[in-house]
Amino acid sequence: MPDSIIHEILSRLDDTKEAVRTCILSKNWTHHWKYVHSLSFHHESFKTGILAFEEFVLHVLQHRQHSINIRKLRFFLGAKQNQSLINCVLDHAMLRQLKKLETDVCSFPPSLLESRTLETVNYGVSSGDFIVRSNSMIFARLKNLQLTGVHIDCNDFFSCCSNLENLRLTDCRVSNTEILNINLPRLVQLIITDIRYDKGLIIIISGPKLKRFEFKGIYNPYNPSLVLEIRRKMNEDLNLVKLKFYCSDGELDSIDSIIETLTSIVFEYAISHRFEELETDIVDNFPATLFECQTLKTLKLGQTTKCLRGLSGFATLTTLQLSSVIIDLENDMFFGCLNLENLLLIECTLLADPVQVVMGDYTISAPWLVNLQISDFLYRGRLVINGPRLKFF
Repeated sequence: MPDSIIHEILSRLDDTKEAVRTCILSKNWTHHWKYVHSLSFHHESFKTGILAFEEFVLHVLQHRQHSINIRKLRFFLGAKQNQSLINCVLDHAMLRQLKKLETDVCSFPPSLLESRTLETVNYGVSSGDFIVRSNSMIFARLKNLQLTGVHIDCNDFFSCCSNLENLRLTDCRVSNTEILNINLPRLVQLIITDIRYDKGLIIIISGPKLKRFEFKGIYNPYNPSLVLEIRRKMNEDLNLVKLKFYCSDGELDSIDSIIETLTSIVFEYAISHRFEELETDIVDNFPATLFECQTLKTLKLGQTTKCLRGLSGFATLTTLQLSSVIIDLENDMFFGCLNLENLLLIECTLLADPVQVVMGDYTISAPWLVNLQISDFLYRGRLVINGPRLKFF
């Protein structure tokens, strides 16, 4: 096997410690680990303690082939963080044209913030704790940023990341401010999942190039006051292709009080930018303008305990997917969906009464239907399919 392939395989291992261990295989393998282009250091892989971990990290940095650039660095220290080690590792990586960084370190050296090669940072923890930062993220040239379990305590947290194109916030907490500004002129994709906050929160999103926006999960059962404002400082010629929008959470009944307002803001923005695909768990708060949208072609509804009453207003739909949805038998669900070509029903239930599973016939009538897929469909009675153009079932 060529050395280049061996080096590529070792570079893709989840832990650099495993790559170093290959040196005991034979004399021919003694130095292969020194040529890896990706490094992964995690304190949890050293059961003997943090000192052994730090010694190993320094050993790797000292003996690896210094002419090999570092494409990706994974560096996790946990609660016990040695700033001297942090500076040593990150400075070493910056000198070797680091492009992607995954870490939980609390303080970055200047070399990292001034990097001209760093494109992607995945920063944070997934253990349920929060990394507290007292200032904004200062990455002037960064394109991709993912924050997980990060404490955001100022309203202009992203003001120094003007070149960001992709931003993902997962399980982050906003405090000490009731307004979070996400004003990024180059932002293309924004995904916010399970955001937490101490008080009422207003999220203001300004992104003239924004194409994809996902929002799922709100966690504050005591004060679910959240306003999502998408600024209309948008390029009118730029379309929004897909909107993925989830709001339901089984433990937060009080969130219903803001769903209608939140839904209206998000959907009206998507409609104004001629979106083509919608994926959501909202089934009973559609604004009237959504039914009149001429660009919406694909609709995916699911993961909700509420009953879906009807979709007759979606005349332009060509693809419809219902997943784990309760369907009201009393309404002609697909009447008016005259252009429907693809229909997928997954783990759906037919109900005439909110409590009992129904008896009787249910008719699916779609004149242009070509593809029909039904799986784990709960009903008692006969299913009648009227599709003169049906090819796949």
